[in-house]
Amino acid sequence: MMEPVRETAYGKVKGSIRGGVEIYRGIPYADSVGNRRFLPALPPKPWAGVRDCTRNGFYCPQAGVSITASWDFGDYFSGGHPERFGCYEELQGEECLNLNILTKQGAKGLPVIVYIHGGGFAAGSGTLVLGADRLVDEQDVVVVGINHRLNAFGYLYLGHIDIDYAQSGSAGITDLILALEWIRENIAAFGGDPDNVTLIGESGGGIKIATLLSMPRSRGLVRRAVMESAFGKPGRHTPQKAAEVTGHFLYLLGIKDNVIERLKGLRAEHIKEAAIATGLFALEPVADGISIPYNTENCFPMADPGVSVLIGTSEDETAAFASEEEHEVKTREEVTDRLVRGCGPAWMHLKNLDEETAGRLYEVFRENDKKHVDNAHLLMKINSMCGPLETFSFEHAVDCSRRIGAPVYRYINAYDAPHRILPDKFCAWHGAELPLQFRIVRHPQCEEMSRQLSLSLANYARTSDPSFEDVVWKPFGPDKETMIIDTKWEMADDPTLPYRSVWQGM
Repeated sequence: MMEPVRETAYGKVKGSIRGGVEIYRGIPYADSVGNRRFLPALPPKPWAGVRDCTRNGFYCPQAGVSITASWDFGDYFSGGHPERFGCYEELQGEECLNLNILTKQGAKGLPVIVYIHGGGFAAGSGTLVLGADRLVDEQDVVVVGINHRLNAFGYLYLGHIDIDYAQSGSAGITDLILALEWIRENIAAFGGDPDNVTLIGESGGGIKIATLLSMPRSRGLVRRAVMESAFGKPGRHTPQKAAEVTGHFLYLLGIKDNVIERLKGLRAEHIKEAAIATGLFALEPVADGISIPYNTENCFPMADPGVSVLIGTSEDETAAFASEEEHEVKTREEVTDRLVRGCGPAWMHLKNLDEETAGRLYEVFRENDKKHVDNAHLLMKINSMCGPLETFSFEHAVDCSRRIGAPVYRYINAYDAPHRILPDKFCAWHGAELPLQFRIVRHPQCEEMSRQLSLSLANYARTSDPSFEDVVWKPFGPDKETMIIDTKWEMADDPTLPYRSVWQGM
C-alpha cells in the first residue's frame, strides 16, 4: 500500500497506514532547540522534498522511558502490544519538539483531540496516541500527541542571572503553545477542524492544561479541555522560588560562575542527571509575568472564559503506587494506622491526620461503600478521595463553575480495572481509564468500558456534551452534579460531601 503524504505549511510529510488509519510520527512543530537551550523555541524551518515521518521523534531527556515501554505500566498502557507504539526504537534528545498525528483516510473537518502527556513536569512523552487507531476509526476524530521540553530543559529558571533568559522557566509550556499554534495552522491538511480542538491530559498533563488555559496566548487555540487526576494551581511558582531551585541545581553541577555559557556547553546527559537529583516536583513552570501571569487569587484562572472544561479523579488513585504490603491490609486498625503513617508515595499522603479523624473517615467511607470492598481497597479509596488529587479536582470544578460561561463537567471514576502489575487486584487506580479512552485495551473485561469512555470523549469533542446513548451527563452547578463512572454510569449530587465533612470539617 502506498504511504500517505500530507502537506504542511513547512513541507510535505510521509506517514504510514494501519487498518485505514494514517499515522504520522515526529512531525516538527518548532525549530530544533540547537543553541536555544533554555530559550523559547521558534517556528520550524521549512524543508524541501518529503520528510519521512514513519518513525518516532525524539522525546525529552528524562529518567525512564515512555509509559508504553515501562516495566510497570507498559503492559496495560500498550494494550499488550508495545511494538505498535514504536517505543522500543525511540530515543531521548533535546530535538524533541515534535508531534504525532492519527487521522482517517479522506477525513475532512473532524474534531481534533490533543493529548498532553503526564509524568509531572519531569517525564513522559506523546507516544501513547500511536495506539489510538480504534478511537480514530470508530469515532471519526483526529488525534494528536505532543512531545515537548521537560524538567530542567523546559523549566530551569535563569532570568535572575541573565535577562535574556527571563522565559527559561516557562519554555516547556510555551513549547505546547507553539504546538497548538502549529495545529491551528496545519491540522486541516490532516482532516481536522482547527476551530474544534479539545485538550486531554491526565496527572501532570492535567496541570499542564490548566497552566495553558491561564495563559493569554492560548486564546483561540482551544475550545474545550479534559483534565484528569491532576493537582496543583497554575501560576503560583514565582521567579524567587524558582531561583532557589536553580541554586540547588547549579550546586549539584558545581557551577558557580559563567553560568549560562557553562550550562549551554554541558552534555544533555549531565543536565538530565542534575534534574533528576533536584527532585521530581522541584522544576515546574514559572510565573514569569511574560508567558505565565502570576496567579494572585490562588485560583484556577482562565484566559478564555468560553472554554468548556471536564474535570475529575479516580476513587482509588493511590492503588497505582501503593506497596504490595498495603494492598494486603486486613483490619480496620491497619487501615487507620496506614492513613496516619501514609499510604503510597509521599505526595499522596494525607497530611497531619490523627488517629481519631482516621477512625471517623473509616466509618463514613464504610457506611457509604456500596460495593462492600475489602479493607485494603477501602484504604486506597480513603487516601485517594481525601488526598490532593480529589481535593484539587473538586476545588477546580467549583472555581470554574463560578468563573466561566461555558459548560463545566465533573466526574469520579469508580470503575475497578485490573491492577497494572497485581493481577488479582481490581481498583480505579491512577491513570487506568486513560488508555481505555483511546481504545487501548489490555484486558477483555475492559472492552465495554473502553467503548463507553471513548464515545463520551468523542461526543464531548464534537459538541461540548459528554453524554452518550442513554447516559445524560448534567453540567456541574450549585448541586455539584457529578458523574459516577462505573459499569453503570450515574449522576450524583455532591457525592463527596460526607467525606469532606470529616476531612475538611465542612
